[in-house]
Amino acid sequence: MLDFPDPLVARYLEPEKLLEPARRLLSDQALYLDYCVRLELNWLRVLARHGRFAESLVDEAQERCADIDIQEIAEEEARVHHDLKAVVNVMTRYCPEELRPYVHLGATSYDILSNAHLLRLRDGCREIALPALEAVARELIRLARQESETHQVGRTHGQHAEPVTFGHAMAVYLDRMGFCIQSLKRSLTELRGKFSGAVGAYNTLGLLFEDPRAVEREVLALAGLTPARNSTQITHPEPALAVFHHLTAAFGVLANLADDLRHLQRTELAEVAEAYREGSQVGSSAMPHKRNPITWENVKSLWKVFMLQLGLGSLPPSPGAGAFGCRPALGPRAFGPLRRPPADAAQPGTDRPDHLGTRPDSVQLVGNRRRPRADAPAQFAGPEGALAVAALAGARATRASEPGPAPGSGRSSPAHPACRSGRSRGRRLLGEGSWVLKRIQSLAHS
Repeated sequence: MLDFPDPLVARYLEPEKLLEPARRLLSDQALYLDYCVRLELNWLRVLARHGRFAESLVDEAQERCADIDIQEIAEEEARVHHDLKAVVNVMTRYCPEELRPYVHLGATSYDILSNAHLLRLRDGCREIALPALEAVARELIRLARQESETHQVGRTHGQHAEPVTFGHAMAVYLDRMGFCIQSLKRSLTELRGKFSGAVGAYNTLGLLFEDPRAVEREVLALAGLTPARNSTQITHPEPALAVFHHLTAAFGVLANLADDLRHLQRTELAEVAEAYREGSQVGSSAMPHKRNPITWENVKSLWKVFMLQLGLGSLPPSPGAGAFGCRPALGPRAFGPLRRPPADAAQPGTDRPDHLGTRPDSVQLVGNRRRPRADAPAQFAGPEGALAVAALAGARATRASEPGPAPGSGRSSPAHPACRSGRSRGRRLLGEGSWVLKRIQSLAHS
């Protein structure tokens, strides 16, 4: 219960070897056993430095508290029905006798919990999210340089517009991701803690110390935090919300990129392709020809889960459009979509297992388009889920749309001639399909 109850967490973090770091930093177990206990010990250390007792007692308490089991806290919480009080009660049992009267003295629950949540957020971003986002940025840098001369049809509203290069499209995403990364780092430095008592007025600390604000700065400095200028029972939420905003924006860039690259892998477009493990990976249990864009589908699916958890799943798309004409997403719950390949997936001539690039022998010019060569290698080297530019492919089918009913007419307007023609062709094709099906059935029985 106090580990990771969400099955998606283990499913998608484990293959990236991120499950253990996430458990260590982000779980409720980490919140109580690590952050809350550490902050209580920091407070005891400040009391010791102000002459209340010997600091060696705090060192002994720290060593003993390393043996606390999360189950003890869970059982105590079931008894007292208060999470932080359960932590304090269990921790007190492990402290030396002389220290026990001072545990949590002068503090309130959110002098501990407010700061514990901030530290968990900061460490999770710095040790898990930011390294993964920076890895994505490095891949975008490499693709932008490598594909700077790879011509491509630019699109707006999903329609052919003006020429671009694939490198330009990747540079656009790089600029967006870089802004999010820089903003996220800045927002982490602006998190503000508190150690000012039950209503933020230093009532108890004012009885214990002449300068309670100085004591607050001292205890928060041990955790690497700066106090807010004022607070209530909790610290101001806006700095933490800014961190979540920039995380959401960064994941939105990934979701938008996932949309674009998934659509560019459609059979009728086939402009990019994910790395594929020949001989083991399958796209369907029934159709052996399928090569699904599963990595980017996973990214977008996790974004949907993330947005639903934020309560934003029903928001309309943001205005604007991605590099290939898809509207930007608001943010997926995923990072690091470029996954490492097996050891034998390195591109010939390199010793980098995560190398990714266009294979010059895999495309040929056809008129004003590019398409895959018939003798092109089936597999593009690179990490699973990363991109190799395969080709610019065939023409897109045109589609006629039927106009709506005339305003105020109360009835549908006649179908456009192109639509009527399309329906006729459809009925004819359905008839031919039925004949083919019957022919196949007769051959099967003969």
